[in-house]
Amino acid sequence: MQGHEKLVNGAHAAGEGMPREPQEQKPLQEAAEVAEPPVTLPSGPQSPETRQRNPLARSQGKSAPVGDGLARQERPNTCWDCGKSFSKSSSLTIHQRTHTGERPYACPECGKRFAQSSTSLRHQRKHSGERPYDCAQCGKSFRVSSHLARHQRIHTGERPYSCAACGRSFSVSSHLAQHQRTHTGERPYHCACGKSFSLSSHLVQHWTIHTGERPYQCAQCGRSFSMSSALIRHQRLHEAGTPCQCTPCGKSFGRGSELSEHQKIHTGERQHECAQCGRSFGVRSNLLQHQRTHAGERPYTCAHCGRSFSRSSNLITHQRIHTG
Repeated sequence: MQGHEKLVNGAHAAGEGMPREPQEQKPLQEAAEVAEPPVTLPSGPQSPETRQRNPLARSQGKSAPVGDGLARQERPNTCWDCGKSFSKSSSLTIHQRTHTGERPYACPECGKRFAQSSTSLRHQRKHSGERPYDCAQCGKSFRVSSHLARHQRIHTGERPYSCAACGRSFSVSSHLAQHQRTHTGERPYHCACGKSFSLSSHLVQHWTIHTGERPYQCAQCGRSFSMSSALIRHQRLHEAGTPCQCTPCGKSFGRGSELSEHQKIHTGERQHECAQCGRSFGVRSNLLQHQRTHAGERPYTCAHCGRSFSRSSNLITHQRIHTG
């Protein structure tokens, strides 16, 4: 109160034509120019005048906190398990379920649980068959809006994902990730036999060699295949009336390259030669099988008894012992 009275008296004196040096204000101005915040906060509430003179409080819209309080106010929605921060508290709540394992949203059809309600709704469309997102250009519909956005790039030709190594671009980010493995040589998908693959789908296809499984069946003739691509090639034989047929023996093939390889059996051409023993083969796959006899490689293992073979056909023959 005494300081306030001095300021008031000084104002009166100035009004009466007696100028006065504002010496009482100098310490207050100097304190406002200090860059570092004080070690302790004042115990009482700050006046509007004091808050205006604090540049740190003015820039942040609040008084300067200290210690952990500073981190908490600058990043109010921070996960204290991993340090990740979010702009919304609701996003933080959803994120924390990755640590707690909480899945509060259950599918009424199958009981499968989800951490987010939006994920649960997308899943339920599998049961209902609902596809609310339609392509305006071709009419194709999708369960998820992101799938529609990805599909529309077919029409627009947009390829927003570019490889930094070679510049090749892709319409889907997962295709870019797969492509980048051709540069890095990464093969993250491993089979129990030691063989590794850059794509999970290639591992699944390879695994059928060990199991003898042939899940892809032709609806017209009943023939089954271990790979979907082999079934598609086979189905072309029905659709196009055996476009690649061998004249000497009448055998048909889905691709011209397969027919060319097969015809070497009839011509006697043997252009694939083993570098170790000089033996030659008409078909490259036969050379590869032969080379395993030198390397001792037996990549085809029986899932029932563990016995291994150098050829997939030998494994299939052996498995009949177990299946009867």
